[in-house]
Amino acid sequence: LVVDTKQGKLEVTGRSLGSIQYRGAQYSNGDFVYVRPEGGGESQIHRMEKLLEQEGIRSVLGRRFYRGAMETFHTPDRTFYEKEVARSSLHEVFPISRVLGKCYVMPLKYHHTHRPEGVEEKDVYVCEWNYHPKTRQWEKCNEVWKPPQGMKIIPRGSPLEAKRMEESQHAKRKSKPITIPVSEEKSDVLSGIL
Repeated sequence: LVVDTKQGKLEVTGRSLGSIQYRGAQYSNGDFVYVRPEGGGESQIHRMEKLLEQEGIRSVLGRRFYRGAMETFHTPDRTFYEKEVARSSLHEVFPISRVLGKCYVMPLKYHHTHRPEGVEEKDVYVCEWNYHPKTRQWEKCNEVWKPPQGMKIIPRGSPLEAKRMEESQHAKRKSKPITIPVSEEKSDVLSGIL
């Protein structure tokens, strides 16, 4: 199996595992998890695409999901749903010891009307876009992934309001024109250029 990573193409080798028991939780292919980044900082979101053992180390092949507003390059006027993530084209192989816990990412099509059973609302995210970090390109996410084995997707008691982040939350990203005062006197550097 060859996958695309930040460093380029990577051949994934190792013995496949059906599931991994770690810190009292059972992890399987298709689970969404919080992952501690190697360099520290805020946890990342990955979907476990393959569980394997490499040289005696239990590892995960994960597909990264970027937090839309915070971790992607985008135009300043792009708005995001609260807790929106974008599915990346990149994978990463990491040891199970970097897994912090479970979460879940719902496709936009079902997010407002359904929810994963047994997952707290604070750990449920929505995905509308695929994001290609190498080219900084966006495309609509049309694929609807199956929930992992044992996970039930149930109807919400009442539909969620489709609420995008306010424009004011993007204010810091908006470019503002720079006003350069030009003096009538020719004593400052800029006035000599203008």
